[in-house]
Amino acid sequence: FGRPSWTLSSPEARYDIDNRIARAQHPSGTIFRDGKPAYRLTARIGTVLNDGMVVLLEGDIRLEQLGAQPLMIHASRARWQPSRQLLELDRHPEALDVSNRIRSRRARYLFDREELQLNRSPILEHWSQPFDPFRLQNRGRPEFVLAVKEAHWFPRQGRLEASGPLRGSRQEGASASKPATPMQTLRASALQGNTRQQLFTLFGPV
Repeated sequence: FGRPSWTLSSPEARYDIDNRIARAQHPSGTIFRDGKPAYRLTARIGTVLNDGMVVLLEGDIRLEQLGAQPLMIHASRARWQPSRQLLELDRHPEALDVSNRIRSRRARYLFDREELQLNRSPILEHWSQPFDPFRLQNRGRPEFVLAVKEAHWFPRQGRLEASGPLRGSRQEGASASKPATPMQTLRASALQGNTRQQLFTLFGPV
């Protein structure tokens, strides 16, 4: 027996035999890596076409990376192609780990490469205070905001590559012991770095 690559279940579903279409309410899927659960995928509505070749998802879509490195990707509409290991997201997609959020008008997640691609006006935000990416909470104003032309993020490794023009701002928040720092602005042509290590290199002109 081979290892499963993905599963999809629902508390309520209807199947059209002639058109090979299944419609599911509150579908929940599991995506495996090396035979072990790696991601959990949920939505309000799912439409399975051609017996699983394509899965259309709508409403509160959540892709959660399982394991020690929490990651949550959220959108309102998505197209999942299991055979291509590809999830295409639109309608306000965003990805969050414990200290960063990346949002864009459209995004693609490649499961085999563990890569998030954003090419429609991506915005990168960073907070120094860690938070739970799976919970809706008031994180306050981000301390670092960067608008880029295109971004490639490998969340499990933390590697981030962004091309410009880049426009950003930085301001450390106030605390009980010190006031907020003045707003700093920056411009660059490209960025490379690591979100887990919080190390970034900006390429000129800066």
